[in-house]
Amino acid sequence: MSVSFGSDSSQHKTKSTVEHMVRCKVGRSTSLLVLLHVSVSFPEPDCAQELDIPSLCTSISERIRFLGGLAVEALEERLSLVEAVRGTSSSIYDGNGRNTYQVVVRLAHASPLAVEALRAACASMMQGVLLAEKKGSKTSGTHGAQSVPVAVRVLKLTADK
Repeated sequence: MSVSFGSDSSQHKTKSTVEHMVRCKVGRSTSLLVLLHVSVSFPEPDCAQELDIPSLCTSISERIRFLGGLAVEALEERLSLVEAVRGTSSSIYDGNGRNTYQVVVRLAHASPLAVEALRAACASMMQGVLLAEKKGSKTSGTHGAQSVPVAVRVLKLTADK
């Protein structure tokens, strides 16, 4: 039994239409600045360690790529760190030694798929890496790294100018 799905010319026409749609969709993507709220549960209330924000951004980028699958927009999506500010939260929900970070990252090709993958990647983040703070030294290696629980939320998306 043989099944035919159309002639070669109709398949070629469909293929070129799909390629055109993909090119148009990719061409419309814009750059976004994304404000992330990161809550960290430090092992001690007065912990002198810092969260490794660049490592966290890399982990989120890898999850975006994984969640985006093989879609054209998600192949090389990377978050670039713009700014990170640490502040101790005074909220009743962030007590018991939790600290917060406000992190601004740039999502270079913010297609609808990339934005949804970003939201899902942030929601799935559960671990972050702390680096030992060494006074008088600007180097920090992963030999003193410790994994801690984190929660990441997307607070705001703003078009990058």
